[in-house]
Amino acid sequence: GRVPIYTKIIPFLVAVYLLSPFDLIPDVIPIFGQMDDFGLMVVSLSAFIRLAPSEVVDEYMPRDMEPKAQINQ
Repeated sequence: GRVPIYTKIIPFLVAVYLLSPFDLIPDVIPIFGQMDDFGLMVVSLSAFIRLAPSEVVDEYMPRDMEPKAQINQ
């Protein structure tokens, strides 16, 4: 594959964490309980994109999600 195995493991580890009964902040605490899950998803998606080869990211990233500076070039 074009994406390294350690990069492919990131979404799997996040899914295991989200489905496990363990939470850094319990979900019973309103708003904050879900924020750690959301934050983890955002950070892991960002890490996945940064660690994936740029040609793969360029191939699959929707054009409307590219930063404006890159579109105008």
